[in-house]
Amino acid sequence: MMEEILGFNEPEYILSSDEKEIIENKQRGLTIHSKSDEVFALFDELHIPYIEKTIEEVLIFLFDRLLYEYMKNQSCYTKETYNRFKSTFIYDQLQMLIYHTKSLMLWLYDDIEQIPRNCRSLYRKKEISPVYETNYLEKYEHYKLHMEILPPEKLPRYFNQLVGLKHFSIRTKAVYHALVEELEIRDVNYDCMLYGKERMLSYSIEIKLINNKYKVIRQC
Repeated sequence: MMEEILGFNEPEYILSSDEKEIIENKQRGLTIHSKSDEVFALFDELHIPYIEKTIEEVLIFLFDRLLYEYMKNQSCYTKETYNRFKSTFIYDQLQMLIYHTKSLMLWLYDDIEQIPRNCRSLYRKKEISPVYETNYLEKYEHYKLHMEILPPEKLPRYFNQLVGLKHFSIRTKAVYHALVEELEIRDVNYDCMLYGKERMLSYSIEIKLINNKYKVIRQC
């Protein structure tokens, strides 16, 4: 597993954005020289799952998180807005995590051609596509369609299975909004879910009938 084998000499890497901006902001972030405990600390801080996950899965999570961070403050998805996003601190830090994860993959297989074909495309991927990968609406409609046919008592099980990653992404954002809309249609009280908005995806829920009205109960 990734967390059991990380720790090696990293090859040279050039930061994709202005290091001076990071210094001026007095933000100390991950670098190519960061040790494995610092890498894992940032994984934990950003709620990106890696324990018992393959390197391929972690890379998928990282690129998905990159898309999430770009989309959450944008109303128009273009190359120009993405280029501005590339000058941010969170972009650099996610690229650092991507770099360390890719370095681990290369360390394991010695050569790019030895990397399994299904992982090779992820290894070669450097950026998200700001236009073609912002498929939030498609994901939302997918989950909404499934939730519409479930009775209230079965919604928590479906929802809990989807959010078990505790990972902020376009997928989890779509899951959250699809569920909230479905609960509103069914007149289910979901006040407890409004405390942290998308952050509620890090825990499970159940729906109980209280005083003849369905209510969402948050579980740790």
